[in-house]
Amino acid sequence: MLRFQRYIFADALRAVLVIIGALSVLAMLSQALNWTELITEGGQSVGIFLKVVMLGAPRVLALLIPIALFIGVLFTVNRIHKDSEIIVAQATGMTHWQVASPLLRLATFAALAHLAINLWVQPLAQQNLRVTLLDARTDLATTLIKPGEFTSVGSDLTFFARDKRAGLLHGLLISDTRDAEDAADFIAETGRITEVEGAPTLILRTGEIHQIEADGSLSILVFDQYPFDLSQFLRESTDIVLKASDRYLSQLLRLDPTNYLDASAKFEFRAEAHYRLTAPLLNFGIVMFAILAILGGDYNRGGYGRRIALYSAGLAGIIIVQLTFQAAAAETPILNLAQWLLPILLFAATCTLQFTAISPRRIWRTYRSARAERA
Repeated sequence: MLRFQRYIFADALRAVLVIIGALSVLAMLSQALNWTELITEGGQSVGIFLKVVMLGAPRVLALLIPIALFIGVLFTVNRIHKDSEIIVAQATGMTHWQVASPLLRLATFAALAHLAINLWVQPLAQQNLRVTLLDARTDLATTLIKPGEFTSVGSDLTFFARDKRAGLLHGLLISDTRDAEDAADFIAETGRITEVEGAPTLILRTGEIHQIEADGSLSILVFDQYPFDLSQFLRESTDIVLKASDRYLSQLLRLDPTNYLDASAKFEFRAEAHYRLTAPLLNFGIVMFAILAILGGDYNRGGYGRRIALYSAGLAGIIIVQLTFQAAAAETPILNLAQWLLPILLFAATCTLQFTAISPRRIWRTYRSARAERA
């Protein structure tokens, strides 16, 4: 690359990285609000909460890369164009292609990063996220026994623990009236949830069992250790169901016809597979779209605010159309072809407008002149 091209590339790269960082922080903060229930209601630790937020980041990042690329390239080209640096470079013999080539190199790196996230990072993070959420939501220590609260399972079983420290429950009370003839209250100084022969069990230590005998007298049994079986309160289903966004490309393409989910949602999985492959290609067209927003019209010393707003709205429309094609392809598989055509046609159209004498404004003027002549 020429020195000026390296300068453009470095400037655009810095802008894109800063914008990706800023947008990612905002997206993760908004996403974090959706998971506050893990702490406020689920009783999970801050570490689990942060892990869930971080595992959701790759999916958000894949959506932000094209937007950050557009903003970064738009900012860079607008700045160097307003400072007349592009005009000086072109006066020395640089072509439109030589000006755009470092930005297309940046688009190549962005597309490769986007592809890596889509094919490997996102599925890995999403599957770990499903496991983490399942563990958090089936954690008996947090869902069945909440420190400082009376928790009822049905109308005949109640748990209470005064507090919890280092995984150990203190001040335990269990009222079990499931069997009216064998009703009992369990009181223990401490307790810990563990597994005994594969079954979740609450091990009570240093406590008493209070029961009312048939003659109405109170029976008190003192124990040093007592196992209270919790397996019947564990959620029945602990299988992880992988959605389309959670699967690797091979899992999206190689479906099990005997599996109900695979058979019933096969078009959705195919649409997701095509989206994973075509979304990175959109980065090339978006870079050219950003260049065209500044260089695709007449020079204006006052700035290009109106044109930038118009092309930004166009970018929003492009992304909406891309996501619409993906959603529609889940019902109409032929629209998977549209997922491939969109980035290809966008890149071809923007290159044609940028690297030829054609410009959107000139096309509009020609159309208006032809219309006036016919009138």
